[in-house]
Amino acid sequence: MVSPEERAASVTFANGLKAFYSQNYVGAEKEFLAVAASRPSHAPAYFMLGKLKAEQRDYAAAEYYLTKAASTDKKNVWYLVELAQVLDEQGNYEKSVKVWDKVCAAEPRNEYYLFYYSDACLHLGKYKEVIGLYNRMEQLMGYNEELTAAKVELWLHLDDVKSAVGEYDKLIKAEPWNENHYIQAAGLYVTNRMPEKAIPYFEKVLQLNPDNAEVQLVMADYYDQKGDKQAAYNAWLAAFRSKDIGVERKLPVLRRFLTTLPSSNPTQEQYALAQALTEANPDAVEGWAALGSLKMKEKKYAEAAVHFEHALTIDLSQYALWQDYLYCLAQAHDYGKVLEKEADVLELFPTSSMMYYTVGVAHLNTGNAQKALTCFEKALEYTYDNAEKARIYNMMANACHELGDTAKEEQYRNKGSRQ
Repeated sequence: MVSPEERAASVTFANGLKAFYSQNYVGAEKEFLAVAASRPSHAPAYFMLGKLKAEQRDYAAAEYYLTKAASTDKKNVWYLVELAQVLDEQGNYEKSVKVWDKVCAAEPRNEYYLFYYSDACLHLGKYKEVIGLYNRMEQLMGYNEELTAAKVELWLHLDDVKSAVGEYDKLIKAEPWNENHYIQAAGLYVTNRMPEKAIPYFEKVLQLNPDNAEVQLVMADYYDQKGDKQAAYNAWLAAFRSKDIGVERKLPVLRRFLTTLPSSNPTQEQYALAQALTEANPDAVEGWAALGSLKMKEKKYAEAAVHFEHALTIDLSQYALWQDYLYCLAQAHDYGKVLEKEADVLELFPTSSMMYYTVGVAHLNTGNAQKALTCFEKALEYTYDNAEKARIYNMMANACHELGDTAKEEQYRNKGSRQ
């Protein structure tokens, strides 16, 4: 049977709850204090007084009442949770970790409590304890990318790269098919200047996915630094064939391979890289231009012109492309094609001596000596180079010869010889 005192305490407590949830904290405190005075073992009254003081940000008083509640009813984990949170609010992590430890012992499968416990430990610099708590959370929740990343950062803070990599080793063991785990582990060794230890992980990635271009680039750089040029080239070629790698990351490699082109014959490697670039990145001017340059070096002018023309369909504005393109057409004696481009070329480069000269040569070789002479005159107008002037005068003399103007022919030949 409920005694009158108990019934009265229940009514008073209920009134206190009503006042509390109406945010009448003065009234609520009065009611809860009355209950605690009449029934000193009434843990809920102390608990509500603690919550009330926490709402008012009087954390010292809240700590006092919540400690009373928890000691009065040692089996109620909610009292401990509220106490631990109040201690955290005060920054008293030395005390809060002890309380969170009790909470997690009572509720070992609650990941939220483990998180708060780990946060308190983190504030105290107890990093290994934090890692242990993260492991417990992981056992409850399964693999969590953020937890793994947090553990890795803590191991690195402790200057323990091996243990940091070990976090990914655990994931690799659980999911040996997931190439990302190998990449993350290798990345830790690379950034911590241990590339040799990263290589087995990268090699495993390529076993799982030979088309992983990012890893191919990393491996290429590694082999290149080690002096294994063939292995480096093979990795670069594999990366070039991928559409996942942007042109801007391929071009430095292609340019490096093409540096020997002015002084030596084209190589199979140069051709293969340029071809791979055009196939994976067909909108890249540089791949087509490289193929054109290689063919031009071999004096395969007609083939070179085809590649340069493709490059120009992507970007009409590049003077060097036009220069090589028209040169190859001229060398291939495809003067009709040169004249097809006359309007475009002279509109784009109206002050280029070379462009007027090339168009003039095309006219001369297609039987229009008068038009050729006009072009040579414009070419002469825009050049200041004596050797180029001599060449233009000689072509002007040829045009006059075709026109039957022997006087001017002789005049231009004399000017050409004086340059």
